[in-house]
Amino acid sequence: PSAPVDLYDGNKCLDEEEEFEGLCYRKCALLTNGTFELRTSAWTCCHAASIDNCFVRNQHKDFGFCSGFDVAGDGKSCPHAPGK
Repeated sequence: PSAPVDLYDGNKCLDEEEEFEGLCYRKCALLTNGTFELRTSAWTCCHAASIDNCFVRNQHKDFGFCSGFDVAGDGKSCPHAPGK
């Protein structure tokens, strides 16, 4: 990513990214237009108030390697380590 990371916002990833399992992914809210805002895996996003309420019925999946929901903030490259 070419944009600098804001080290003071509590997020180690870019503003359009979220950290999940040690990598920075494009935010599910951005990938799904706010419909499925919680990331539950590299390939799934959930529509629920909390992660505890995520089940098969309220998750959206888009499988791919460095595609679909498995992308960095730019929407086309692979997820990356925080701060990179």
